[in-house]
Amino acid sequence: MNQVSRPMQIMLIGVLVFAALWMTVLKPKDEAAEPAAATPVATSPVAAGGDAASSAPGKAVEAANNAAATSNAATARDEAQTGEQTATTPAGAAPAATTPAGTTPAAGSAEAVAAAKAKVARAKAKAAKKAKSKAKAKAAENAAQKKADKVTELVAKDLKTRHAVVVLVASNKGTEDKVLRTRVKKDIDRRKGRVKVYIISASQVGVYDGLLGSLNIAQTPSTIVIAPNNQAKVLGGLVSTARIDRLTSAALLVKPDTKTTN
Repeated sequence: MNQVSRPMQIMLIGVLVFAALWMTVLKPKDEAAEPAAATPVATSPVAAGGDAASSAPGKAVEAANNAAATSNAATARDEAQTGEQTATTPAGAAPAATTPAGTTPAAGSAEAVAAAKAKVARAKAKAAKKAKSKAKAKAAENAAQKKADKVTELVAKDLKTRHAVVVLVASNKGTEDKVLRTRVKKDIDRRKGRVKVYIISASQVGVYDGLLGSLNIAQTPSTIVIAPNNQAKVLGGLVSTARIDRLTSAALLVKPDTKTTN
């Protein structure tokens, strides 16, 4: 070093100082940290080799080398620590809650509520239908009973005023029943209004207990001819118009207080 000229020594010192500054201060750092590598083992600054410098330029070179080594070790240590912090979960952080695949608590709860509501609605509809059917049947029963009471009252009035009464009990489907319905309605002799005719459906015989309770109605159609003295003649099956007319004629001859037998 003593053989180097003074200007060359100054230039060399400047280059070394600039290199030291570049390594420690001016060197740009990468913005995005690369994947963390294994933490390097810290090493002591590398010696320049040879005997320790005694001149000022030599000491400057050694100082620059020491500074560069120290900076590199610190940088490597910082990068290793940064990588470890990024890779690990912060202490105290709670693990993310997991939800069963394909469902959410809100969705499951909504489905359960909807199913419960649908079940209640079906139960209400069924109960309403049953109540409606029951009310309809009750209304029909009341109407039939009201009609039966009215017919019974009219028959009693007819007999009291010395009329003969013909009561036909027939179904709505049987062939003989249909034929006899037509005969009773249109063909029998009404004898100028002195013969009264009533037709009762076979399905409603039960509500006519006040009128038919004492009679033996074993089949349909059945034709009942009642005289003013309340004596009745029951004809089962299909009967002719002529036979009905003969019975009504005989019934009109009976006095109200006369007792007759069938």
